[in-house]
Amino acid sequence: MATSSENDFLSDLLKCSICLEIYKKPKCLPCLHSFCEACLHTYVNSDTEDKTSNSEDLKTKADTNSKHSEIHCPTCRNVVKIEDDNSSKTTWLKGLPDNFFIVNLIDRRSIRTESKTCDPCASDGKREPASTWCVNCTEALCKQCKSDHQKFKSLRDHSLLDLHLVKTRENAPFKGFIPCPEHLSSQAQVFCVDHHSACCTLCATIRHRKCSDILTLEEAAKNEKVTQELNAKLDELAKEIQIKISSRKERQQNLQTSREAIEQEVDTQTDEMISHLETLKTSFKQGLQKYEQNVTKTLESEISKLSTLLSIVLYKNNY
Repeated sequence: MATSSENDFLSDLLKCSICLEIYKKPKCLPCLHSFCEACLHTYVNSDTEDKTSNSEDLKTKADTNSKHSEIHCPTCRNVVKIEDDNSSKTTWLKGLPDNFFIVNLIDRRSIRTESKTCDPCASDGKREPASTWCVNCTEALCKQCKSDHQKFKSLRDHSLLDLHLVKTRENAPFKGFIPCPEHLSSQAQVFCVDHHSACCTLCATIRHRKCSDILTLEEAAKNEKVTQELNAKLDELAKEIQIKISSRKERQQNLQTSREAIEQEVDTQTDEMISHLETLKTSFKQGLQKYEQNVTKTLESEISKLSTLLSIVLYKNNY
């Protein structure tokens, strides 16, 4: 049985990256990323309106005869060209290939739950517990709808599975029926990469014989899984790079803060040293001045005594 972590991973895989809800009518863009049809409709209108409003000043340079506009894939940002008018946008959206791989995963998950109800009864507002799964119609049936289902000649050959087996057995014989867009009664067996569509082998031989890349549905699903894993790794790498950028910005900010603190400390120490030198200078000048005064006073006293003595000597010499 699947673990809770596997169920969580499957739930995340089946969520549209625009509305973050389980896919409703998943459509594939040419880059193979899938979104709900309603989400794509809203995104296409909002994206083209934004580009129109942001390019008013470039109208003189634009080709006024162009009937095409473009959007960017919300996931990989690849450019996708679409028709300009609203009716063509709707037709373009309807013409996008359905992602039957995701549809089948959603169906498989839903029929494993105990609360799965009969799909035909649900369309009439009833809630009857489903007991059978029709692989061809990809619908869950209650006992009465199963009986009615087998009454019609065109439906008698449909493959029916016991829902209890699918719920309780990990390797239940579950295979999704993907119809060919041109031959709805035939199962699609290959995927044309050039046209981004699944088809039967007859269409592959006749309509896609000149296409360069034809894959089996298993290979296309594998490529889709590889793309998703690659995108997950790129997202993880982007997060790591963002963390490193934030770390270096923080170090840069810390370096600037440290430099400012050191400069302030140097200024403070310099001011204190200058103040101390000024004090020493003043004290030295005062001491030098006092010393000069004392020596001068002593010298003046000695000069006075010597002058008196000289006067006495000169006076006696004259007599």
